[in-house]
Amino acid sequence: MGSNIHSPGSNPQTTGDKEATTPGNERKDNQRRKRSDDFQRENHQENAKGREQLKCFYTNANSLIQKIDKLRELASAYENDVIAVTETWAHTEINNAELAIEGFNM
Repeated sequence: MGSNIHSPGSNPQTTGDKEATTPGNERKDNQRRKRSDDFQRENHQENAKGREQLKCFYTNANSLIQKIDKLRELASAYENDVIAVTETWAHTEINNAELAIEGFNM
């Protein structure tokens, strides 16, 4: 049968245990994401009160996986707000946990 054909009594809006994406569900997901983003923003603003400048760290890593320990040391030694890394040479076999730095989002 074609992918757009449904048997009588089936609900084309649901598949298995997953809830179908409908405008109502999308709205709820967007609201949930917005609350999470707002919380993170407020939390960061509280931590940044009294600061007069944004502190950024930028580096061209040329293979970050080999240098992640040094980057973590630098991140903990300085109170940077943003860390930007180019040429990480990351690929699908390297998971986010291997490149994670405590206190920062990827």
